[in-house]
Formats: sequence, structure tokens, C-alpha cells
Amino acid sequence: MIKITGKGLRILRSFHILGVIGWMGGSVCSFGLLLFAHWVVQDKESLLYTFTLLEFIDFFIIISGALATVFIGVIYAVFTNWGFIKTRWVVVKWILSWAIIITGTMFYLPRIEQMRQMVFSQGLMAIESSAYQGMYRELCLLFSAHLFLYVLMVFLSALKPKLGQKAALRKQKENARI
Repeated sequence: MIKITGKGLRILRSFHILGVIGWMGGSVCSFGLLLFAHWVVQDKESLLYTFTLLEFIDFFIIISGALATVFIGVIYAVFTNWGFIKTRWVVVKWILSWAIIITGTMFYLPRIEQMRQMVFSQGLMAIESSAYQGMYRELCLLFSAHLFLYVLMVFLSALKPKLGQKAALRKQKENARI
């Protein structure tokens, strides 16, 4: 099996970082637009346009960045020494990435579309409804959780901690004594 090393690994890392920038940056922009739409926008057309922008950012920036990041992660796992499950911090990053992707797919776009439909049919009165307010709060919580997980994954990548290694060493020592 061919292994990527040296300059090839640096190029792969650069593309991985670009994907992460799109994924995280798009999420930060979407969160800002969501807050802007809720607190600043004063007319129906601007609010509908903001929801269109949110969908555009999701389809063309967030999803593209997430897919690129996952695809490059697979290349990392297969063609470098990192593997999928060799180190625990990589496993944690895979789990967190898929948690973000799944929760974003299940909650983000459906809520945005529902909110847009409410505004389209009810105008600015929709903003006052409990259903709209509930979806807005859900999206704020979702974005906050995703942003926290993005930051956590960046720190995992930078620090590469040896998660759980102390417990494993203790267990080996105990087994060696027996």
C-alpha cells in the first residue's frame, strides 16, 4: 500500500485545513446570520432573503467543507500511518465529526425551511409565534454545540493527546504483577 509522506502529507494537510475552514467558517457565518435575522431584520422580504442565504451557505460552503474534510480524513486514515482507530484522539474526532454531520442534517435545514415557510405565510408575525421561537432556540443551541465541538476538534488535532493511555498503562502494570 502506498503511504503519503513528506511534501504529499503537507499538501494533504493543507486541503484538510481548507475543508475545515469552509465547514467551520460557514457554520460561524450561518450562526451570525441567524442572530442577525432574529434581532435586526425588520421586513418580510429581508427575512426570507436571509433564510435563502442560510440555505446557500449550508449547501455550498458547510456541506462542501464537511464532505471535503471527511473525504480527506479517509485518505489520511488509509494512506498515512494515522489509521482510523490507531489513536484515540482520531477516533474521538471521527465520532464528533459524524455527530455534527448527523445532527446538522436532521435539525438544521428542516428548521430553516420550516421557519422560512412560517415567515412566507404569516409575515413578521411568525417571529412572535412559539413554534418559531422554539425552532430559533433549537438552532442557537445546535450552533453553539457545533461550534464547541469544532473548537474541541481543532484542539485535539493540535495537541494530539494520548487519551486514556494512563489507564491502559495502569492496567498493563496490574496484569504484569499477577
